Amino acid sequence: MGVSPTRKYLFGIPTALAVASLLNVNPVLAQTVSDRGSGILQTEPENAQPILAESYLNDDSTVPIQLEQLQAALIEAEIELLESEKFSYKAADLLPEGNNTGSIFPTNPTNPTLRSQAIAQSETTRSNSIAPQRWYVQAEALFLNRTIPRGILTSEVVDLSVAETGSPERGGTLRTDDVAFDYELGTRITVGYSRDRKDSISFSFFGLQEYSSSATLVSPEPGLPSDVVVEVPTDDTPILDPSESLGDKINILNQEPPLGLGNGSFAISQAFLLSYEHQLDYSANLYNFEVNYHKEVASSNNFRPSWLVGVRYISAPEKFNLATFGAAAFPEEGLRAYPTGDYNIETRNNLFGFQIGGNANIGVSRNFSIGLGAKAGVFANNGDQSSTISAYDFDTGELLERIKGVKSEWGLSPVVEGSISANWQVTPNVSLTAGFNLVYLYGLALAPRQFRDFAESGEFGRLDMSGDTLYYGPSVGIRVVF
Repeated sequence: MGVSPTRKYLFGIPTALAVASLLNVNPVLAQTVSDRGSGILQTEPENAQPILAESYLNDDSTVPIQLEQLQAALIEAEIELLESEKFSYKAADLLPEGNNTGSIFPTNPTNPTLRSQAIAQSETTRSNSIAPQRWYVQAEALFLNRTIPRGILTSEVVDLSVAETGSPERGGTLRTDDVAFDYELGTRITVGYSRDRKDSISFSFFGLQEYSSSATLVSPEPGLPSDVVVEVPTDDTPILDPSESLGDKINILNQEPPLGLGNGSFAISQAFLLSYEHQLDYSANLYNFEVNYHKEVASSNNFRPSWLVGVRYISAPEKFNLATFGAAAFPEEGLRAYPTGDYNIETRNNLFGFQIGGNANIGVSRNFSIGLGAKAGVFANNGDQSSTISAYDFDTGELLERIKGVKSEWGLSPVVEGSISANWQVTPNVSLTAGFNLVYLYGLALAPRQFRDFAESGEFGRLDMSGDTLYYGPSVGIRVVF
């Protein structure tokens, strides 16, 4: 039975290479006058393109193999060898090692067979060889929650009918404990470039989470002429009853300058001390940009550690608002509506600085690995706050009184981040990842803390930068190298 041309082509290459090695000749470029019966090497006329031919023991026919065919077969064999190796999670691992030409073949082969492959690699085919894969892009959905400053009292229910005989009877309260953020969806995009197997640089952005929560405290007798009201705390606070606006506790909200910031109408005191409903709203955002240089240290196939150094910018703005609503007017009883109030605080944190850290990729199986990462730095924080307290006519909405306070300072803010991830290599170029992330920030101007600072110090517009918060949550994504 004869051998098919395909099998002759596939099985004939090793035979030709082996014989050529023994004769110490180039199987592609050799010019010989051996007769056809020898079946080892044969060429076309002198001016034709060199070919390789061989004869099988069970068949006298010869199969001409062109230069392009040999090159294609060698490249295909090299690709099959690469695909049989353990997959890697890093784009740099797909780079040819020890070869600056970008070719998949060694530049100085010592094995005769490899020498034949290198000779067959012409300038034209070198330009069409497998391109080094230096870039990677990772896109993730990032679900983060964050902590809230706890224990800050903003409002309480008070029965003023017993105030003449003793301390007012106090009821329910409204605190920052009554608001809570949920996990919010954001994104993390990382673009990296590998110079070689050991060095790479990456740019990363994450954020776009929008946190928001609210809570309400209502008087047990809303909308009725009643002595049971909702008010801000009057203990050690400048938002005081006008009768206590003398001496060391001057009510700066109502006194005219230079003693205070108000206009003397006491509209703000009425809005925050004689209302029937208080509503608290708290919102926050997060934006992160960073550029890092990565350097891989001594590693093995199953453990690939690296360290990093980079620059980072974090923006963490917040808003905190306390709105008050007075009672409706009751002309028959000779009552009038109390003003409505609005206490709005906005803070901004702009963190700049350097960070250091490290990563480790631990191979568990051929396609599965565990990633660990940590980063830390002490950043300069340009923090500021803007506070506005306003009182409006209940019926018309006309502005009755307003005070403002603005403050900006520089401070230091330590930042620590950690992550763990599970990575599944789907193909040599595509992998899936899922993980859990922690980011801790300290030295922040948190909006609720500005309310407490004002209440305790009596200095409206002062800036508190001693807050901290923890972001935490899972992430899922895809990574592509090219």
